[in-house]
Amino acid sequence: MGLLAREIEQVRIATVSFSLNREQSQAVQAPRSIVVRFPFGHPLGEPHATRQQHQLLFDAFHLALTATNPGTILERPYRWKRHQYGEVNFSSLSEIDLELDTG
Repeated sequence: MGLLAREIEQVRIATVSFSLNREQSQAVQAPRSIVVRFPFGHPLGEPHATRQQHQLLFDAFHLALTATNPGTILERPYRWKRHQYGEVNFSSLSEIDLELDTG
């Protein structure tokens, strides 16, 4: 996924990849990556666990809006079936002060 993300970024579209292995994200030089310690095949969490999935999506949107350095890797502390998730306030993303490149 990181290789594909790099190609998409070449046409100035921001990407965030989910990874289960930090070393792989570093090796493929993904532009922005979130590492979670979940079982392989489940980078977005457990089936039907909407709060968990909302949290991961929030983390991805936040990283896309705030990461300024290429190769940023964010490791999340979440654990499979051992972490309690609350409601996520997606509207708080609009409060992030962005300096957009209009060039």
